[in-house]
Amino acid sequence: MQRAGLCERGYDESNGDVIMKHFLYVLFFILGGAVGVYWGQHHPAAAAALGKDEDRQLLRADIAASKAKIEVLNKFADNGKVDVKPMIAAEQAKLDDLNQKMLSAATQP
Repeated sequence: MQRAGLCERGYDESNGDVIMKHFLYVLFFILGGAVGVYWGQHHPAAAAALGKDEDRQLLRADIAASKAKIEVLNKFADNGKVDVKPMIAAEQAKLDDLNQKMLSAATQP
């Protein structure tokens, strides 16, 4: 005899492993967050250094993306079919701002 409520929602014995897998994902996600918060509260200097390193990595990635966008826009500008000079100028301004942030992050202790 089958239970109509469970079968209607798609639960049977064959997908029990899938449910357990998702349960474990959520459990480890919560445990990882809790351990991270605990570690950050008890090691503030190391957490601050880790945060600064993450910020620098993000800035490097943003700079690389901006340079790639400028290269692509320059290829379009060489074709002459589309006026991309305003977009190039805006991206160059963004790149200059990112470089300035990178310099200020490097000089901060």
